[in-house]
Amino acid sequence: MGQYWKIVNIDKKRQVYNPGGLKLCEILYSRSAEQLVGLLRRRPKLRFRIPSHCIQSSKIASSSSPLIKLPQEIIDAIVFLLYDNRDSRLDLICLSMTCSYFFRLMVKLLQDLIVEDFCPWPGDRLIFIGDYAANYPEGIATAAEEAEWGQLGKNVLYNLPTKISAEGRNARIKSYWPPSEPLEVWGALLESAEERLQFSLQKMVTYGSYEGFEAAYSESRQCVERFKRLIDILLESPPRGDDEPSEAGLPVLRNLTTKQYVRDDALAQSEYAYSLGEVVVVYTLWTSDPTGTEGLGCKGE
Repeated sequence: MGQYWKIVNIDKKRQVYNPGGLKLCEILYSRSAEQLVGLLRRRPKLRFRIPSHCIQSSKIASSSSPLIKLPQEIIDAIVFLLYDNRDSRLDLICLSMTCSYFFRLMVKLLQDLIVEDFCPWPGDRLIFIGDYAANYPEGIATAAEEAEWGQLGKNVLYNLPTKISAEGRNARIKSYWPPSEPLEVWGALLESAEERLQFSLQKMVTYGSYEGFEAAYSESRQCVERFKRLIDILLESPPRGDDEPSEAGLPVLRNLTTKQYVRDDALAQSEYAYSLGEVVVVYTLWTSDPTGTEGLGCKGE
């Protein structure tokens, strides 16, 4: 049958979703590893803030809302309950778009959850491990992990993941081996919020003429555009300094352990037409049997 492989996040005990085959060449050709480009994205520094007096003034201006009339501790409890439950974070974004008060109140929380959604794995330990592996790389585990893993039998890292993670629209690709549990999806929160907004607007639209349809459609488009502008404001980064190189915005894969890096533009100009995600796979490969490694050996570089 050959050797099967997984891309594993050791810190979060997650496995990258693979809708293609389970062998090494099948994973490379299916481009499943490209998801790592998004999952490992560096978290930006954001500069947009709302002064506290502006939050209070917007609450007064929106005081006719029954929800805003609730005691502040109840409002805070609702907001943090939605934030703490990952399945409810889409509801939190929708609530923030209902009026200026909720948007201003939740600016920091919105920034945190959006950045976490788009940049969930930077700095985490990754390994591309085969099911023939009998051990794991020296120095990859903490003392506590060594004690824990020592009781879990052979090839602990291959069996470590408790959930399967997908990046963005990759979650919609059907797999030859459908997961038994729902995927943990990253990088799709804002797209889902926009889809919900459009769906809600469509349900609210009533028209009896072509002119009515045109007016409703125009209003719908304006709402979506306002949503996008607010998100752009939330995610505004400080301007690049004069001492930063002009190519600072180009993707670069950095190994924080070995202090090595690979530039995406250099990879694109090479004979290897792969993404930086496939580079991670090649450099973190680990197994005890070279079967099915396509000449890459048992250990990545």
